[in-house]
Amino acid sequence: MKTPYLIGVSLSVFCWISSSYPAIAGVKNYDPNTSCQESIDTIQPNDPTAKGSYPVGVKTLAINGMLVELWYPAMPGSNQGLPSKNYELRNFLPERDANKIPATIETLQPCDCYQGLPIASQAGKFPVIFQVHGTAAFRTASLQQATHWASRGFVVIAADHPYIQLKDVLASPLGPIGIGLANQSRDVKQILAALRAKDTVFAEFLPYLDLSRLAVVGHSAGGRAVGQLLKDDDVLVGIALASSISFDGTQSIASLSMAADRDGVGSYQRSLEAHDASTGRAQFIGLKNAGHLAFTDICALNREQGGILQVAVDAGINVPDIVQRLGYDGCADDYLSYKAGWQVINAATSLVLEDVLFCQIDRLDQLKELATELDGIADIKLN
Repeated sequence: MKTPYLIGVSLSVFCWISSSYPAIAGVKNYDPNTSCQESIDTIQPNDPTAKGSYPVGVKTLAINGMLVELWYPAMPGSNQGLPSKNYELRNFLPERDANKIPATIETLQPCDCYQGLPIASQAGKFPVIFQVHGTAAFRTASLQQATHWASRGFVVIAADHPYIQLKDVLASPLGPIGIGLANQSRDVKQILAALRAKDTVFAEFLPYLDLSRLAVVGHSAGGRAVGQLLKDDDVLVGIALASSISFDGTQSIASLSMAADRDGVGSYQRSLEAHDASTGRAQFIGLKNAGHLAFTDICALNREQGGILQVAVDAGINVPDIVQRLGYDGCADDYLSYKAGWQVINAATSLVLEDVLFCQIDRLDQLKELATELDGIADIKLN
């Protein structure tokens, strides 16, 4: 059995993985008068909490051995009469554990998306968001964020990151220590290289992707990748969720940090301090009475059985103590409701993304209004 000391050390390792690092100076080439000339006709609602005008299509791809999900704006009306997609959560477990969960337990993650719809080819080119999951998670861990952005005119790409995904953490003989082998920024770079090389796996999407307008969004340990990927000239926006990242204003056109004030895994104070050390158009929004998983879908899954992690524990799956600590943080009934948290997250991220990637340079001005319009905000700091 792990001692409290060892659990604390493990948590410190997790927090170190998502900590800040030295910024690399560089200047992005961005002019809102010219940078979005090939932009889509942005028809998303002005209300950033609202779903956009596009149905969301989805396709699963394989890149360098990684499973990669691509959500995209689809042709309006093309989803009529079609069933929406569900993700089988058993597939994110090691094969040895997947069959331990009884067939009577519902393990489908619903998606407001549709398999294989035609992309909205009439609209122009879409900016691309890379979404990077945290420790012991998976590519659909923050699914509602991905589909929200896609409905508003972005292509969103998320991978199951080797070594740090749930399947690998549970299966590794090293347990959570094995996450030290993960390199999420390398994974994203491999996907981006395949896109730039016009890999045929992306053939149907390539004419409609604007690879000069990119954003990276990382949750928890995924935040480390955000800062590293901002070195790429085409990555214009960095968003760190529950991750202590300091942004250098010469690396990004705009940035956003969000944290939860009752986060039992990361440090809210460290996130605040990291923001205070940031330069440029750096924004911070803190969620009130929220935990580490507020930035994911996990608290919404299998709540009637005590949560998706409890389903695994009850089925006899060996879940390390540290993963259990991660897997419950923010999900109890006395935390901010997951729906209220999603509303704030969707609004804030959409405003920052649209300000830069759609060249709608007034969108950041709306951030200050969120505190009076939405529940669940503890702090707003705008540089």
